Amino acid sequence: MAVDGSGSFTPHEPVRSLWLSTTGVVTAVPLLLFAGAARRIPLSTLGQLQYLTPVLQFLCGTVLMHEHMPVHRWVGFCLVWLALVVLAQDGLRASRRQGPEGDGSRAAGVSWCGPPLHRRRRPGPA
Repeated sequence: MAVDGSGSFTPHEPVRSLWLSTTGVVTAVPLLLFAGAARRIPLSTLGQLQYLTPVLQFLCGTVLMHEHMPVHRWVGFCLVWLALVVLAQDGLRASRRQGPEGDGSRAAGVSWCGPPLHRRRRPGPA
């Protein structure tokens, strides 16, 4: 629109005006749906779902679009996933440890990420 000088919001083109006026709704609705869904699932599940988008983008780029992947990108990609595997293993190992009372809680050491997610209270609707 800016290239041909028609970058204005005028009644001369009602279809363009309609498209421009709906962009806010098209942006806000998925964000509101995500916020509502994020409250209903555990934070650990939500955290893992956050890796879905970059993985799908990677697969689209390499498999569907045949994007060239230089060696330095592969190294970075592998380092990130290696770190995620180490983090996941540490989380699994910490969650399997029995607490001093034998109630299934974590051992006496406090992890860097705080209390287990299933024990955190989420603020409910007021």
